[in-house]
Amino acid sequence: MKSTYFDVERQEEYKNWLITEAEKVIQIQARVSDQSNSSSTKTCAVADLFNEYERDNEMENMLNTQLPSPAELNAHQKAEVEVNEYLHSKRLQITDDPFKYWSGENSIKWPLLTKLSHRYFSAPATSSESERLFSTAGLVVSNLRTRLLPDNVEKLLFLHNNLKIYDYKYDL
Repeated sequence: MKSTYFDVERQEEYKNWLITEAEKVIQIQARVSDQSNSSSTKTCAVADLFNEYERDNEMENMLNTQLPSPAELNAHQKAEVEVNEYLHSKRLQITDDPFKYWSGENSIKWPLLTKLSHRYFSAPATSSESERLFSTAGLVVSNLRTRLLPDNVEKLLFLHNNLKIYDYKYDL
């Protein structure tokens, strides 16, 4: 299972976070479709309809499980089903490209998680975070600490930026 990378205490927390994020994607999609339905009439080409039919067939063939139909599920249930399927699927190999993984057949299997992957794999819109990192590096490597090895500087910067995520409390 993919969650074996995390501590047992954190696994359920991260899974719930992922489900919540997937629910938000569903809510945004619902709002967008409501707005587009009310503001304009839909005109679809025959090719578009055929492509949509093909995509639906592919998804049905790939899932091939005894799940309730999507119309019967609410947003939370849809998100939970998709996250559970993903977590119980085969792990990527270290050499696999995550962008190809999320743009191939998995984008059809897990459309909500694909949208999340696009959000989190994308480059930040600003350079402010990288500038903060360089500023922190300037504080770590000072005249008194010039003999630090590059690996140690990298580890210190990583810990400085990521311990906040875990709400780590320093013992003083």
